[in-house]
Amino acid sequence: MLVAAGGLFIGAAVPGTARAATISVVVALFYVSGLVLHTRLPHLRPAAVAFTGTGLALLPVAGLFFGFLTGQVALAWFATAVVGTVAYVLAAVRLHSRVVAFLTLPFFLSIALSSVSLLGGALVWYFTCSIGVAAILAGLLRLAPGWLPEVISRAVVDTHRLLAPSALVASVLLGPVLTEADRAPLWVVATLYYAALLAFYDAQRVQHFYAVRLVGTIAVVLAAGAAGSPAGWISFLLAVCLALQITALLAVPGRARAFLDAARSAGRDNPDVVTRRASLYAVDVVLTFVMLGLAAAAAIFSSGWGLLAGPGNGPDPLLPVLLVLITGMAIAVRSGGLLESLVLPGVLLSTMTRWDDPWRTETVLALTAVYLVLRAGRSTGRYRERFMLAARGAVTLLAPTAVLVHVQPPLLPPWRVGEVAGLALLVAFAVNQLVEVRRWRRRSASVYSPWVICTASGASLATAVALASGTEAFAVVASGLWLCVLAGCLTSLLLPLGKAGGRGLSAAAPHDAEGIEASDRGLSAAALHDPTDDAAGGRGPSAAAPQDPTDDAAVVGSCPLL
Repeated sequence: MLVAAGGLFIGAAVPGTARAATISVVVALFYVSGLVLHTRLPHLRPAAVAFTGTGLALLPVAGLFFGFLTGQVALAWFATAVVGTVAYVLAAVRLHSRVVAFLTLPFFLSIALSSVSLLGGALVWYFTCSIGVAAILAGLLRLAPGWLPEVISRAVVDTHRLLAPSALVASVLLGPVLTEADRAPLWVVATLYYAALLAFYDAQRVQHFYAVRLVGTIAVVLAAGAAGSPAGWISFLLAVCLALQITALLAVPGRARAFLDAARSAGRDNPDVVTRRASLYAVDVVLTFVMLGLAAAAAIFSSGWGLLAGPGNGPDPLLPVLLVLITGMAIAVRSGGLLESLVLPGVLLSTMTRWDDPWRTETVLALTAVYLVLRAGRSTGRYRERFMLAARGAVTLLAPTAVLVHVQPPLLPPWRVGEVAGLALLVAFAVNQLVEVRRWRRRSASVYSPWVICTASGASLATAVALASGTEAFAVVASGLWLCVLAGCLTSLLLPLGKAGGRGLSAAAPHDAEGIEASDRGLSAAALHDPTDDAAGGRGPSAAAPQDPTDDAAVVGSCPLL
């Protein structure tokens, strides 16, 4: 009723000076008397709170009156917001009231709105400064709790838990209204705010962890856009941010896994046991790597270095490719198992660059082959065999790529370079086939040998057919066909013959613990063995029941290409 009476008094037929003096005295009287009663007379504190609340409620009415009286509406609004903020903060501290503390926040917003109206500034700067103040208060609450009234600091921090994401979403939805220069400071300050919550608050730490990473990554992208960077460099910076996040997770795998999986395991019957399938850490690493690959692909194509484009304004495509390749290798070394396949995206990404001079693909394939050889040297059993086979596959692809890079005019006409590269691929397949046959003869074959021989033989035959159908050079076609025939004949002559019925090996057939039986024992032991131990250079496979090696001879003997 007193507030309504104050509103009616504004329109009373009283001189302006008298109305101003009356309003000021009434507001000050209620406000000051309430604070004095609350301090001096504890038994009258309910009445003191009512008096102080009345004075605070009359403040907007007084501001409205001075706006009408002076004609400076924007200035009166700003002055009322500042005076009201100070009055509410003082009342919240003296009364120890969280309600009054939260009511202070609309006056903070009023300061922003009135300053925009008064100065013509951008509203986004208020949210930027407001979130920055909240970040500072979050740190002070933990580091120096006695410096600030806790009731105000906690009210500001708790309110910004909703205000900060709302401001970030609004800055995106506003679209062309805001520029990157307006958005970037807001997202940078929001990153600091979530970092302060992650560092100084124990609640919702996983959510704050992901908020820091997400908001910080977007802040880097917006800052690069505000600096005028082209799309290629912006995509590359995004890929770098994602690679750094993966590197941080891999640097402290034990602590990161415990931190991320603690929330997921809290609701289980036995929260100390975290299964591999439910590991948030593994999901995080894989999904971040997927986004890294997409960002690297975007950097290649947006820079104009894609398959169908020429050089553009952006980083050399080898940079994002190497970023993906090295990150995939790091994940494979740390995790092993199925994540060993994360080396492939970097290789595949290198094939998406222009092929007029594929030296980048050659570099990636060479690095991949070296990596696989090193991994094979530190592994045992079937993992060593798999790494060596993968390295041979990389070298097989490296052969025609090296021809395309190094065999250039005037050594050969441009239209002959591709034909010679195809012949080099056929030679690589035939060499792989014969190397595996030699291993068989030297009693060092593995369980994969039959499949390697069949695959290499079929691939060399397909390559020879492709050369014969698409090449005009008789020498290239003849060399390819005769090489394919020669490799097939040598394979048939050198492989041991099976016994009657298609099973069994002759006396000279390979059969030792380092060959087929060793690989089969590694396969049977894999169900109980962690692949990361072997991949890290550790133990060999445990013993298992011996495997009949005649099955391998039957497979080779039945291959239709041999």
